Amino acid sequence: MSEVEQVREKAQAYDPEHKDKKKLEKTLELVKKFNERYPWRSKSQLIDSLTSKDLYNPTHPGYFFDWIEHKLKDFGHIYVGHAGVWENAANSIDDFKKLLKIAVDDSRPLHQKIDGPWTNIKMWGGDKHYAKKIVNCFYPDMSIYAFKTEDLEKFCQAVGISKTVIDSQSNSRYGEVYDELTMGKKYELLNDLLLDFKNSLEETKDWHDAYFAHFLYSTFRDRLVPRAYELTRGLPSSFEPLMGEGLLFEPRTEQEVLYIFARHHRELGFTYIKSIRQEFPDIIALDDRGDEKKIELELFSSEFESHKHPGGCDFIVCWINDKQNPPAKWPKIIALKDVIG
Repeated sequence: MSEVEQVREKAQAYDPEHKDKKKLEKTLELVKKFNERYPWRSKSQLIDSLTSKDLYNPTHPGYFFDWIEHKLKDFGHIYVGHAGVWENAANSIDDFKKLLKIAVDDSRPLHQKIDGPWTNIKMWGGDKHYAKKIVNCFYPDMSIYAFKTEDLEKFCQAVGISKTVIDSQSNSRYGEVYDELTMGKKYELLNDLLLDFKNSLEETKDWHDAYFAHFLYSTFRDRLVPRAYELTRGLPSSFEPLMGEGLLFEPRTEQEVLYIFARHHRELGFTYIKSIRQEFPDIIALDDRGDEKKIELELFSSEFESHKHPGGCDFIVCWINDKQNPPAKWPKIIALKDVIG
């Protein structure tokens, strides 16, 4: 059975009681309210009057980032392990206003919105998940609401869109092979390829793009994260050099995660490292307020559970977060792969 036939078969069997569809309909109503509350696409001048508390004010829910992270959680989930993500934007409000104006500019293509200078704000680099979520909330019909580039690549593979096709389309559109594209161009291209695929099938062509994303995550979740045991067999093909970090490989051990953390701890909101230990927790650090925080390092966030760590800590710092719905009692998760850039 071909990939296309498998997708058709799975689409026919998907969501038989329409639970996901009903949930999405409610979320779309919230998206409508969000755009009524922030009508910046038609009135971008309103951005100029924003204050830091309009963006982030945890004592009064309903602020801008509360919508992005919590109220619209079901419209493309992002995992934010550290409030510093929002605090950094609020503290750099002039830069953030410029970025918002790029994000809501109808004259700009999707890739330009994502490739804006988001890295001017600490913790907004990496795969630019936060930028992607913001753009998608203002343009609810623009993409399939999957923000990890690696997820989109694996979805393409799962439905039969080959690397050869991706490279051909990349050359045709941008004059570059896929691997040389910017983050925004990769995001735009993969989304367009997957949406073209969705619209080519009778079973899925009438689905909302976000519903199609739910289907892909539900159907192909087991393909998304390399299992830890694969790392003992050598370097997985999906793991690439990190030239900007002075590495010829992505982290494969906790010690290599420590190396990345040590290079970026300040931009992650930890001003000083007080101690690095062999016992639990791995690191004692001081945050930007001078408060002591306990940090445990893992390669994959799920390993926190399997290692059965005693006591508590404040943060899990990992390379890949493969625990998208961690138990409520878990520490906050910071996935370095998602935030460094």
